Order: sequence, then structure tokens, then C-alpha cells
Amino acid sequence: MQLLKFAWKFLLDNGGIIMSTVSGLFAYFQNRFKGKLAKVLPIVGVFAGLIWSLLLANNSQQEQRDKLEQTLTRVDNYIQQQGKTVVQQVDVNTRAVLNDFITQIQGAKPSVVQQASLPQVEGLIKAGQLASISAKAIQPDRRQRLTIWVFPHVQQEVDYAVVKARLETIAAQVVPHDLKQKIAPTNSVWFGGGATLEEAKAVALTASGAGLEIRQICPAQLTVPNLLQLGGSTHAVNLPVLSPSQINLLAAPTCE
Repeated sequence: MQLLKFAWKFLLDNGGIIMSTVSGLFAYFQNRFKGKLAKVLPIVGVFAGLIWSLLLANNSQQEQRDKLEQTLTRVDNYIQQQGKTVVQQVDVNTRAVLNDFITQIQGAKPSVVQQASLPQVEGLIKAGQLASISAKAIQPDRRQRLTIWVFPHVQQEVDYAVVKARLETIAAQVVPHDLKQKIAPTNSVWFGGGATLEEAKAVALTASGAGLEIRQICPAQLTVPNLLQLGGSTHAVNLPVLSPSQINLLAAPTCE
């Protein structure tokens, strides 16, 4: 089989030489012989030459197509490989950025972070950063006098161990408080009995950095001195969610 392929390729590659030889032989026989054979030979030679020319042309076109397809295949493979490399690199870079972001988020549950968009993730990080700055502005002696009550649903919505540790940089006493009202996801911060708006904002920013949506920061008539409360309010349902920047820039309480 290989020998036949080689012979066929040889005939096609050397068609010009072979056709010249055949044409010479036909001319020789035509001049040497008379009769029907001499008349038929030129006709046979013409048809043989035509068929051979078509075979040569078809073979040449097929070789060109094969070479073009091979080239296109190599180019396509190269592009695909480069594309995979670029996508993999982008994926690695993106994951690195997201992982770096996630390490900066303190107190949010993994499910909250996974479902958050990039702007929301940036908001969580910004809230956490502003909370740290606000907490550092509270003097140690003032911190010792402050107490924060955290209501049950808040504890369930965040990584409470982390949030509690962060709240303890604001107030020496961070106390889980029993539920005394209907659960409301519209989170609020109340302050009263000697606590200040700036201290309440520090609590709100800490909660916001853990993924809670804070809608109001309100003064309240509280019996415990220097008390701040973090919980829900059914009255705040119509209020918009406060962004970290809005909380940080509040110059007066916002209440329903």
C-alpha cells in the first residue's frame, strides 16, 4: 500500500516530464506507422493529457487545501491555548483579589460574602475600616463605662464571636440580650443614658461591616446608663438602608 502511494505521488509530482515523454512517443509512432492506430494514438494522447492535467490540478489544489487546513489548525490550537492561559491567569488574579477582600471582612457569614457583589464586598470592607477608626477614637476610660446589648436575631445573622470581639473595642460590656419584642430584620442602633451619637455610629459601622443593614441610629429613653442597643425595629421598615459613608457622616440621629 505504501509502495502504491509512493508510485502515485511520483507520477503526480513528475507529470510534466511523463507527459512530455508520452507526447514524444505518440509523435514517434504517428510518423512511423500508418493506418487507424496512427490516427487513434494522437486522440488517445490528447485525452490522456487532459485527464492527467486534471489530476495534477486537483492534486495541487488538494495539497494547498491540506497545507491551509494544517496552518489554520495550528493557529486555532495556539489561540485556544493562549485563550485558556489568559482565562486561567485572569481567574487566578480574580480569586486572589477576592480572597484578599474576604480576609478584610470581619464578622460577616461566609454565605453573605459569597452572595455579595463586588460593590457590596467593598462596602463591607469600608464599613469595617471606618468602624476601626471610630472605635480607636473612644477613650479607654469611656470604653469602660459603655455597655452594648445585642438582640438575638443579630447574633444569628453574623459571625457573632467576631462581631462581639469587635464591639468590645467600643464597650467593655457586650451582652447578648433576651428578645422582648417582635423580631424585625430592619436593624437599628439606639443610644441613651449618657451614650453619644459617635459611639452609636461606631456600633452601627461594626454591624454594617458584618453584613447587617442599618436603617436608623436613634436616641432612646433607656434605664441603664451609657447603654447602646443593636437590634431590630418594626418602625424602621420604611427607612432606606444607611451606607457606611452615610453612617460615618451623620451629624444628627436618623429615626422613624
